[in-house]
Amino acid sequence: MEKMNKSVAYGFLDESPALSDAVLFFCVGIISTSDITNKHLRNIIKRARKRAVKKRLKSISEIKFHDSNERTRMYILKEIAKQNVKIVVVVIDKEKRVIKDTPLNYGISVGAAIAEFLSVHPVLNLTLDKKFTKESQEADLLKYAQETVEKLAPKNKSVRLKIANKIAFCN
Repeated sequence: MEKMNKSVAYGFLDESPALSDAVLFFCVGIISTSDITNKHLRNIIKRARKRAVKKRLKSISEIKFHDSNERTRMYILKEIAKQNVKIVVVVIDKEKRVIKDTPLNYGISVGAAIAEFLSVHPVLNLTLDKKFTKESQEADLLKYAQETVEKLAPKNKSVRLKIANKIAFCN
């Protein structure tokens, strides 16, 4: 796999399972590419919908990996492996504890993943799922993610966060 250049990386962040689930681990992952259009990554999911997903699932807004069948999972993973991408995953050992799914807890988790990514790439333009419905919660999420990035990331690194149609900056 060829190295990603030193320009901006364009990434997507997602988590699994829900932070509040009583499971052993909580994972936050970032997949990124140097391609501003993200065309190749977006096409993987489009093709997965057409080829590997049952008809009743083709109209859903998001393919949930844990709910997908083995064929769909393998197709997506093999197609991602063909791409020039960086993937960073932060795994939090919850020891089966329930952790409230708040902007503070989620923001810290997101910030830790961003900081880890910034240790391997200097600049990240990141898209997050819309997690919270209230604007004040989104603002808090960004604030806590920013604070965590500032504490954990190497200096002189930057990230631009985008939630739905809103954009925020972390430096």
